[in-house]
Amino acid sequence: MRGETKDWSMVAKVMDVDAEGLVAIASAGAEIETYSNGMLDTLTGKSAPDSKFRAAKFYGLTELQGDCLFILWLE
Repeated sequence: MRGETKDWSMVAKVMDVDAEGLVAIASAGAEIETYSNGMLDTLTGKSAPDSKFRAAKFYGLTELQGDCLFILWLE
């Protein structure tokens, strides 16, 4: 509504897919894919009304330095 204020927060999570170690690369890549493909959207809302889990809202993805550094914009 107009004139109404709401509390909110945003997190900028920087993900380096060229990080040292295979586990770090796989983890960052999997998280980026999970959020950007909307996979977590199916766990909440009308599609899962009994779910007690709610993922952070995904606001966008920024790609920096080619395909190496990403910023996930999350709730």
